[in-house]
Amino acid sequence: MKLIDKETILGYNKDIIKNATLYGYNSDLYQPGNEGMVIGNYGTIARELFDHGIVSESSYFSLLEDLGIDLTQLDHLNSNE
Repeated sequence: MKLIDKETILGYNKDIIKNATLYGYNSDLYQPGNEGMVIGNYGTIARELFDHGIVSESSYFSLLEDLGIDLTQLDHLNSNE
């Protein structure tokens, strides 16, 4: 297994927000106050896996819980109300 050395680690710890921006990434992840923020398409992919029968309903709900969704509140969410 190839492990990175301390010098490489230190290089990645410098100018994190600037480098993220230069590589085209959104820097919101690195800003204060964004704990628990989901970045990416995890939820969309989870739904597609469920819709295509790749994961079961219980696995899908587990993936939603990973996103911090309170499944007990689903019945209280109504569209257009």
